[in-house]
Amino acid sequence: MKILCTGDLHLDRWPQLAPVDRLADHAENLARIVALARQEEVQLVLLAGDVFNTPRPPADVLVLFRTFVEALLVGGCDVIAIAGNVGHDQESPYRPCPLEVFEQFDDPMFRVSRRPELLEVGGIGVCTVPSVPVTRLAAAQNGGDRDAINVQAARAIEEIARGLRAGVDGPAVLLCHWAIGGAVTTTGQDVGVFREPVIDLEALRPSYDAIVAGHIHEPQMLDDDPASFYVGSPMPLNHGEAGDHGVWILTLLDGVTPQPGHARFEPIRSRPFETIEFELDPDGPPFEGDFEIGAIVRLRVKATAEEWRKAKPDQWRDDLLKAGAARVTIEPIIERQERARVQVADVDQVSELGWVERWAALNDLEAPPLVERTRRYLGGDDG
Repeated sequence: MKILCTGDLHLDRWPQLAPVDRLADHAENLARIVALARQEEVQLVLLAGDVFNTPRPPADVLVLFRTFVEALLVGGCDVIAIAGNVGHDQESPYRPCPLEVFEQFDDPMFRVSRRPELLEVGGIGVCTVPSVPVTRLAAAQNGGDRDAINVQAARAIEEIARGLRAGVDGPAVLLCHWAIGGAVTTTGQDVGVFREPVIDLEALRPSYDAIVAGHIHEPQMLDDDPASFYVGSPMPLNHGEAGDHGVWILTLLDGVTPQPGHARFEPIRSRPFETIEFELDPDGPPFEGDFEIGAIVRLRVKATAEEWRKAKPDQWRDDLLKAGAARVTIEPIIERQERARVQVADVDQVSELGWVERWAALNDLEAPPLVERTRRYLGGDDG
């Protein structure tokens, strides 16, 4: 069986990135996923949570997802989607989530999972462990030590996952939306920085023929025996996610545990986020750096406060847009300058105007006008 694995779509309009039409970007990305599924003759698509960016997505976002799912179903793919985090796919564990709207397809090939359960497709057992908050566990312990509660929750999740696997006679895939030890974020940080339950991969590897995880947007293979990986997001969502994005093709062969090479990452091109960094040179060109036409560009400018006051960011923005950027943001990085210090042998021997003259000289300022203004302010003191 060939299985296409993706997740963390975070479908939304993203109005803060106007004038770029991010919903159109999502539509193109999803169309490429459908085309790849047909090219690979995929039989099952797994969506590993965080399909939506908000628990109350607008109508056009819901229509986009419906179009995507219908295209997969028409192509002969079963689809299983699990719920992602509260704040994205769920408003709370006790309220309906937007994914459940699509169960109204009344199509047995499309299923949504909001709780741990075993779903079977073509002789493959898909054991789902969606995201759930640990608030009830914390409340039962009157708040308690949150780190200890996270450890307790992680052990409970592992036990649930092993229990689900015990109910499958043939090959089984774990589909989850949790942090797994050893994974890193798109910025290279260990998942432990989140202070949330972190699953021990070694506690689950011996049980499953493959482990497919959502939640971390960086696509990465955690282990290849069996294939254990984060699907990542299929397209970058911000400048911190400027690396490769795509989907995974997982192959299960007649119930045999996948060996290295049976799960492969397929990059999918989409609108890039690019960053141009340069140090402002008043006597040189305003900036240097190439970017892909149509990219969302961030210009990071290193300058002193004085240099930035004389800069022309509006002109740079216009130049980048004319060169083909779809959107430009400019981020100044102001260098902190050490203040010049006046050193004298006898402080009491220096008048107020004397201090002004010395300070002006150290900072390359024109002393006479400054001294004259200070003299008038002080009421005629001649220093």
